[in-house]
Amino acid sequence: MKKSISIFLIIIFPLWILFNCYATLKNVKKVELFTKQITENNNWDSENSQSKWKYYNGILMYALLKTGRYTDFVKAYYNEAIKEAYKSGELDSATPARTLFYLNDKKYDYKINFTYNELLKQETLANCADNYKHKLNNPRWEKYPLSLDSLYMSLPFMLEYSNKNNLSQEKEIFKRLNFAAKNMKLSNGLYAHGISADGKTTNGVVWLRACGWYAMALVDIIELMPEGDEKEILKQQLFSFFDTMLKYQHFGMWKNIIYPKNTSKCNKYETSGSLMLAYSMLKSYSLGYTNNPKYALAGMNTFNEVVGKNLKKDKKGNYILENIYQSSSVYDVSDKYCKCEKYVKNDAKGIAPLILSSLYIKPTLKKLTCLKNFH
Repeated sequence: MKKSISIFLIIIFPLWILFNCYATLKNVKKVELFTKQITENNNWDSENSQSKWKYYNGILMYALLKTGRYTDFVKAYYNEAIKEAYKSGELDSATPARTLFYLNDKKYDYKINFTYNELLKQETLANCADNYKHKLNNPRWEKYPLSLDSLYMSLPFMLEYSNKNNLSQEKEIFKRLNFAAKNMKLSNGLYAHGISADGKTTNGVVWLRACGWYAMALVDIIELMPEGDEKEILKQQLFSFFDTMLKYQHFGMWKNIIYPKNTSKCNKYETSGSLMLAYSMLKSYSLGYTNNPKYALAGMNTFNEVVGKNLKKDKKGNYILENIYQSSSVYDVSDKYCKCEKYVKNDAKGIAPLILSSLYIKPTLKKLTCLKNFH
């Protein structure tokens, strides 16, 4: 038995990787072309908002900047976006400012500082490790004021700011993330979308994109954290989370509602949350948070499945990313997350993690195959 496993690892596994890597790289090329097309066509906002300072646009700009090809495009976008006011009482308004750290231009510092100061004014939840309320004066967010979304919208920006200004806030950020791991995890290991202000009652529904936000928050914060016990604990929590999520992966993707069981025809395989998990797994492997190839293979499987079945050409020959769930508040009932009309195309919430996950394909393949000269 041990001999057959050794043969698989030494001969068959590398050959299998090589056989599949070229198909994967072809999909990376498709994403690169798609990225170019969406910057030319400006068709990434399914909500048709007149505002540029939106969290999903900020995440897309972050992804575009990480490609190293669209710096001028992103700068031009932010030169207009920074003119808009921060929407007080809404964590989402902090997210676009994170990209400004990577533009390396002091003219954006005032917006970064302003955003941080506005974030500090946001009401915190004493029984939820002082995490921020997601939205103030919004009845749809009152019952469960802390969500997994909240962690991504606030904490990576907060840590970027802390690192830049030597504020040493990593312990505070760890405390807030650790609360989610201890209190928002259900008995089956999955994470509920939201939790009450007293920190005792979750909404009991596992929404895929909320899980995606949580995974992205963890993997990005681990990258930014200094070495130490907190960082190691976050890694353990991340891979425990991955292991549970992989139990619910089918055909490379996850359904929009993972738990409780939902048989609605509108509970479809959803691209944005699946890609967020793919990005987090691929990044974790390629940056060396783990050497277990199962996460790399799962992430590549998701990437290929999404590109193969959900990135399609329209009549004009442009690529269109499909099956992105547009948006949701926190609900007690899973059916409220399953509205057929909410599945949209070419939304930044799906495009951004598609681009980000594509950026970690080559480093992942290089590590998997030990091809040091792999291009």
